[in-house]
Amino acid sequence: MPGRREKLEHDDTNLLLPNQRAIIKPKKRRSKCCIACIWISSILGGLAAIVLLMYIGHLIFEIIINKRGDNGKTISGVSTDLLGRFNLYEQYAAASYCSVNNGNSTGSKIRCTAGNCPLVEQADTQSVMEFQHSLNTDVTGFVAVDNTNKLVVISFRGTDSDQNIITDTNLTRVNADLCPNCLVHQGFWESWIEARDNITASLNDTKKSNPTYEVIVTGHSLGGAIATLCAAEIRKGGMKASLYTFGSPRLGDTHLSTFITAQGSNYRLTHANDIVPNLPPLVFPNLDVHTGFAGFAYVHISPEYHIKTGNDVVVTVKDIDELSGEVNFGGNTGTLLPSIGAHKWYFGNITAC
Repeated sequence: MPGRREKLEHDDTNLLLPNQRAIIKPKKRRSKCCIACIWISSILGGLAAIVLLMYIGHLIFEIIINKRGDNGKTISGVSTDLLGRFNLYEQYAAASYCSVNNGNSTGSKIRCTAGNCPLVEQADTQSVMEFQHSLNTDVTGFVAVDNTNKLVVISFRGTDSDQNIITDTNLTRVNADLCPNCLVHQGFWESWIEARDNITASLNDTKKSNPTYEVIVTGHSLGGAIATLCAAEIRKGGMKASLYTFGSPRLGDTHLSTFITAQGSNYRLTHANDIVPNLPPLVFPNLDVHTGFAGFAYVHISPEYHIKTGNDVVVTVKDIDELSGEVNFGGNTGTLLPSIGAHKWYFGNITAC
């Protein structure tokens, strides 16, 4: 019986004694469903571990900060004028997500196809320079003139492509030529460098035609980080510029933060427990071989304007706190259970396009 012989030749249990065969149990195969469950459990466990690590890190560093006296002061409420500016410039940041404003529409009016920038659309605006699909980082946005409000606006889009995601996760710090010993997030710095020459040239030409117009630099998320570097470089070159960012991540060390903060005219807005301003997390210390703990690898510029209300709520002057210091646990940094939803809402749905 050939079939019987073949089975015996390939059955390893025939090499064992009879009493050994009895205790051998057949192997169970794991179903694909079971394997998927294991993967999902691992991912959820990893995310839970990250959140726990951030929480523990926040508690530890809050103690350190309070002892060092770096937790700056808090002022409740803002003026009606400043609230109005926040609303307008948030809508300019939102407009950068709309492809009609960063493709081939130079000379046209700035508009939002999602209807989330009515203040911008009511103004007499004109796009003077647009940029997108850069080779390495896909830095995207526009330069525009607002004749109603007498502004030159530079707006940077947040993360919206695979290249942007790669840029966000490039956490290596590099030397920035903005100031001595300044270390900056490599991805954010490379994004600004890629757009710098064209934006600077467009800005200089536009200011010559509109010398009394105020320069506004704005952006959301990744765009906020790039906008910060843009504004810093414009000021360093001798031109005045006001910076308004929404949900910007941390972008460099204390040297960079001190330099940009000292320039003034910075308005860094955060919303509730928005996750992005808490990135890169404070669990990355800046260690010095001589002094030990020398601050954090990544900190914010100052001041912070923290919106305390939830999503889809009209923000009033009483709903915003002004906080000083490169690390201040009184605002967004001190919140727990970070939210992506809070990141997408700043006075309106900022990423709707």
